[in-house]
Amino acid sequence: MLLLRAATARLQLSQSSLAARAARPLLASSSSYASSAPASLFASLRAMATTMGSPSIISMINQDHAKFKNLWNEYQGPNMNGEMKQKLGWALIREIAMHSSAEEEVMYPEIRKRLGDQAADMLLGQDGHQHIKDLLTELDRMTVEKDGEAAYTAKLKQAMDHLYHHIDDEENKVWPQFCALPGVDADLLSHLGKKFEGAKAHAVTRPHPWAPNKPPLNVIANMATAPLDAAADMWRFAGHPPTM
Repeated sequence: MLLLRAATARLQLSQSSLAARAARPLLASSSSYASSAPASLFASLRAMATTMGSPSIISMINQDHAKFKNLWNEYQGPNMNGEMKQKLGWALIREIAMHSSAEEEVMYPEIRKRLGDQAADMLLGQDGHQHIKDLLTELDRMTVEKDGEAAYTAKLKQAMDHLYHHIDDEENKVWPQFCALPGVDADLLSHLGKKFEGAKAHAVTRPHPWAPNKPPLNVIANMATAPLDAAADMWRFAGHPPTM
């Protein structure tokens, strides 16, 4: 019996060693590919790979980006009337505010930690979230009925143009740099994805340019402000805020 157990143990150890040796070329080729492949393609592949388990934070953020673009395309459709445009404008304000809130709690602190203050401040400042919040705050005070469809659409276009620029920075510059860093792997991205999802559960749904945008103060502010935003949304959306 002892000999049988010893033989079984040796067989299991041998199988483990073979699996480890088989994995090494794959890891090496992956590293080699990363140095030669276009950065944006590398980031996309890394994001897709991590979705095989729990979703990665990058795939979740990029899916939100696609959602914003779809809503904006729908807004510009040929058969849209003023009422329909108003509802889509409100939906965009809500979705972008929630997304920004969760990013600032979860992703941007990781950017600051691993890529430095300059990279994080660029995403948060006038080239990023701050200016988008300023524009969406102006839009939030407008309505199609009060200000006219043309004026409302022009302000929303300003916000979306800036948002598209910000999305391009994230997806084609920041994410590839982040994914190429040592220690940034599928497990980390999945862990951050879970935190991102959790942050959305208490995210604000209106832009608040005055609010802190760095932990821990932004977390406190978001949790305090989100119920007020939710109450306002119940009125705005006639008791049925959109879920997308």
